[in-house]
Parts: sequence; structure tokens; C-alpha cells
Amino acid sequence: MNFLKGVGLGVLQGLTEFLPVSSSGHLVLAKALLGLREQGIALEVTVHFGTLLAIITVFYAEVREVLRDFLGGLLPGGARFRRKKGWRWAWGITVGSVPAGLVGVGLKDQVEEAFSSPTLVCLALIVTGFVLWSTRWAKVEGREVRLPDALFVGLAQALSVLPGISRSGATISAGLWRGLGREEAAEFSFLLALPAILGASVLEAKELLSSPPPFAPALLGGLVSSYVSGYLALKLLLGVVRRGRLERFSYYCWALGGFGLLVLLT
Repeated sequence: MNFLKGVGLGVLQGLTEFLPVSSSGHLVLAKALLGLREQGIALEVTVHFGTLLAIITVFYAEVREVLRDFLGGLLPGGARFRRKKGWRWAWGITVGSVPAGLVGVGLKDQVEEAFSSPTLVCLALIVTGFVLWSTRWAKVEGREVRLPDALFVGLAQALSVLPGISRSGATISAGLWRGLGREEAAEFSFLLALPAILGASVLEAKELLSSPPPFAPALLGGLVSSYVSGYLALKLLLGVVRRGRLERFSYYCWALGGFGLLVLLT
């Protein structure tokens, strides 16, 4: 793969990873409708790492706060840290990460089989559209994340292992339905994504240990483009969520899912 193709895949990953339109669904449909070939594991790991860096850049202060309060709370005499938001969020992220971890490990074969069904992806995109649309009626109370909220959002993240179900769309919508503030729901969604993306990257990277790939321009292009496009997509989505307009992405999900079904079934 050359540099430009690496950049193209990085941009696709960066935009669709964070915008509520399902990155995995786009890749499945791109292969089915456009004949896009399976990409190498090395490039997949690279673009995932780029999106991981984008989250850390945008939410650097929040990530630092969570790590500081969690590690401080584990130390003797760390009671003052255990009263802070970062401590509560650290445990919320831990609890919220469990469902997706169990599904990813326990149903690995079934999930991989779903990636071979473009029709299922189209239906899942349509479902994602309805999930996003439903946030118009969510009662936003503006409260902070509690452990039951974290578990509910984590269950939504577990459902998003299916291609076509947007991770960001499902988790932010779940947070809004639990009454979280708009910014709170978005921030928790993306901090919850860090263990998920890191875990997926580690599982993929294990396949590279036996035969590490040589450096290629495509890897650099994929890393930089996924980081930049991911950063911009995150900023865009945060603005949309703050204005309470998450349902606007429903139209895109419905259009893509409907068009895909039309092409696949005719």
C-alpha cells in the first residue's frame, strides 16, 4: 500500500471512529460495495493508535485528572483523592469497560462472522439512526456519572462491537438517556473508548510480534491522517452534542444503510 492509500484509510478511520456513523460499518460496506481489499494488520494498528492519540490530545486534562486521582487514591493516606471526580470516573471507566470486554472475548467468533454480512451492517446503521434520533426526547438532567450510569453506557458500548452500531453514538445516547449532562455524556463516552481502542490494538498487535513489518510510508500517512482527522472529528462532534443536535447524524445513517440495502438486494 502506498502513502496516499494509507492517508485515505487514516482519514476514513479518524472521521468514522468518532462521528456517530460506525467506522466498522463503513469498512465492511467499502469492501462489499467498492471492492476495498482487507488492509494489513500493521496499518490497522497504526490508524487505531492515531485515533487513540487524538482522544488523549482533546481530553488531556481529563485523562490526567483520572490517572492522578486514581493512583493517588490507591496510596496510603489517599482519602482526599477518593473524594474527587477523577477517582469516581476511574471506577466508572473500569465498570463500563467490562461488558465490551466480555463480549469481545466470549463472542469473538460470532462478532467476526457479523463482519462478513454487509446486509446486517446496513440494518445496524438504520438502527443507529433511530438511536441517535431518540435523543431528542432524552431528559438531560446535567448530573455526573455514577456507577449504574457507567454500567448502562458500558452495555451500550458492548452492543457497538457489531459493525454498523456506532460506538460513540450508542454510548453518548445512553448517557443522555441516563440524564447525564451533554458534555459529561460525551467526555465519559470518549474516555471509556480509551481502554476499548487500546485493547483492540493490543489484540491486533499480537499478530505482528512474530514478524514485525518494515517501516512503510503508508504507516506514517495512516498515523498522521488518522490523528488529524480524528482530532477534527472529535471537536466537531463535541460542538454538535453541546448544541443538542446529535440526531442530525441520523439522516446519514439512514441514507447509507438504505442505499446499501438497495444495492445489495437488487
